[in-house]
Amino acid sequence: MKKQGDYVIQLAGLSKGTHTFDFIIDEKFFARHEKSRAKEGKINLTVTLLKQDRIMVLDFAYEGWLRLECHRCLDEFDFPILGTNRMLVKPSGHHEEETDEIIITDSGDAELNLEQYIFEHIELKIPLRTVHPDDAEGNSLCNKETLRILNKHLVQQKEETEN
Repeated sequence: MKKQGDYVIQLAGLSKGTHTFDFIIDEKFFARHEKSRAKEGKINLTVTLLKQDRIMVLDFAYEGWLRLECHRCLDEFDFPILGTNRMLVKPSGHHEEETDEIIITDSGDAELNLEQYIFEHIELKIPLRTVHPDDAEGNSLCNKETLRILNKHLVQQKEETEN
């Protein structure tokens, strides 16, 4: 496995076939992305690149966690990240339309910077509403005091609606 820094794969001199690259995504990564919903975390990312004559297939495998804010109690919790993505990179000498899965690069590019794609993949793995998971018995792991206050106001709201 080849180690790469700053989420860049050197394409110059890369032979045809399968190549594996390992990256660590941590606080430094999230600090560079102001719009990230996570400010902390650690994700191990393995990128398997299959280089062929006219296209490169990149398979991303993510495993780790992100520190997120619970939308119910506002406490932070560790959200597990596990998943895969595939991206196709097509070197071309002229402008072509890109899609979410197909990236067009200049055929003379010596490297491929994956940072923005990694950021987008991770952000898409975070649900719109993040809430503490339940324990083995099905009880919420949210802040108990916050839940008590929320439930108190919920009961008052129900009574007011009934009157």
